[in-house]
Amino acid sequence: MKEISEEELQKINSVISNNATNIVASQAMNTPDTGQKYTEQLSKSTKLTKPSFKLEDLTKANGLSHESAHDALSDVRATIDLARLIKSTNPKLFDFCLSLHKKDRVAAELGLPTTLQNARPFLHVSGMFPAERGCIAIMFPLAMHPTNKNELIAWDLSEDPSTLATLSTDEIRLRMFTRASELPQGMTRLPIKTIHLNKSPVVISSLKTLTPEMASQWGIDMALQMKHAENATELPDMNAMWAEIFKRPEVERTIPDVDADLYGGFVGNNDRRRLNQLIALTPDKLFDARTGFEDERLEELYFRYKARNFPEVLNEDEQERWYEHCSGRLQDGQGGVRSLEVFYAQLNELSKTADAKGLAVLTALAEYGDSLA
Repeated sequence: MKEISEEELQKINSVISNNATNIVASQAMNTPDTGQKYTEQLSKSTKLTKPSFKLEDLTKANGLSHESAHDALSDVRATIDLARLIKSTNPKLFDFCLSLHKKDRVAAELGLPTTLQNARPFLHVSGMFPAERGCIAIMFPLAMHPTNKNELIAWDLSEDPSTLATLSTDEIRLRMFTRASELPQGMTRLPIKTIHLNKSPVVISSLKTLTPEMASQWGIDMALQMKHAENATELPDMNAMWAEIFKRPEVERTIPDVDADLYGGFVGNNDRRRLNQLIALTPDKLFDARTGFEDERLEELYFRYKARNFPEVLNEDEQERWYEHCSGRLQDGQGGVRSLEVFYAQLNELSKTADAKGLAVLTALAEYGDSLA
């Protein structure tokens, strides 16, 4: 088997480490025999009851060495071994997916720039879609992100996009950026996903790549989804609405978060004495402790102090409050912090030039991010 150069390996890790799921799903998408064989082998070797694209399951199903799953260096080696296997068994697929690390190539595959009337549906393989669907969706390009030229707003054609024409800006924003559990009863999230052209997405313009057999296996009704695509071309121009929908609230940009408010003024003497008393308390006494701060910032800071250091003392409402705080930062970057999406993008960028030791560190950081998600 032909050896892969060091330069190729760096590109491979950049693309495969974040898209191994996507490429393996692509392999199963257009090769029914391979997909069935993979599913059967994986079921026997791991006793899974549903499809899995986890690295440790993929290596086991394909007979690859992966002695210490989740160990940084072991995961790097397993990822490269998986890349070699895909390259040797389906070089055309491998080369296609590897080419998508160039954003211009991604744009060309999607036929961008385009308009609603001329846009065409495409296949998208992503870990954001459940494994039960093969991590596959047929998407339709709605518009480019109003402030990020490398981000495409797309609709999952498993649902009819006609509903967009009936919704206001506030309704769309609510159904895009609110967790399903927090939406009013009977309301669902919109199947809208943004695709970053510069983050090696697996996008495929030819819908014929998805064979009828695999479409049936993954529960994709092609005829219905093509009807939904036709409906999408009849939507009104929504560019002005997208600009409002993705506009960050003014309050988020102007009011500093208490954790980062270094220049918001010093803590007064009375508050300082009270803080010293509270910090000296044992965890079991924190629950009923009264604060009585003069500085309004300190109530929130004290709550976060308890949540970070003694989460067991939080009551049910405080636990929910802390969950909302963490989720908002990790998923949406609230408070101006680095979201997980940005975090992974930065790791991906660094991996393009990292050596073996650097890749091990980046893999460990990625696993840390996974533990927070």
